[in-house]
Amino acid sequence: MENRENSDKVITACLFIIILLPVVFLIKQRIEQAPKIEVTQAEKQNPNKTAAFNACLNQGLEYYYAKEYEKSIESTKKAIALNPKNSSAYNNLCSAYNELYMWEKAIEACSLALKIDSNFTLAKNNLNWAKNNLNQ
Repeated sequence: MENRENSDKVITACLFIIILLPVVFLIKQRIEQAPKIEVTQAEKQNPNKTAAFNACLNQGLEYYYAKEYEKSIESTKKAIALNPKNSSAYNNLCSAYNELYMWEKAIEACSLALKIDSNFTLAKNNLNWAKNNLNQ
């Protein structure tokens, strides 16, 4: 009976790893693809604004991962108001709009992200996702 319980625990652990490993890989890949946020001279001179921007952007991501997309949009828009030249913020906004099937707004947000950083692969992918769904 003890061997059976141990086998069940091993199987459960293996299934957990099999399910969790791809999720961890995808998160790692998204983090690696995100553009590095460079601190500009203006941001160095105004660290409170930078801290507020980061707080709003992070809060938006927390809401996004909690599937509270409207709140994510609200927080991300606050971040954009503090730093309208950050491509990651527009990409995050696009992702939240995509989750709400608001394709036109998603396209607009990712288009702005790509105006800032034309090599932002994740924004290109999110833009294509929105365009493909808009056309269906």
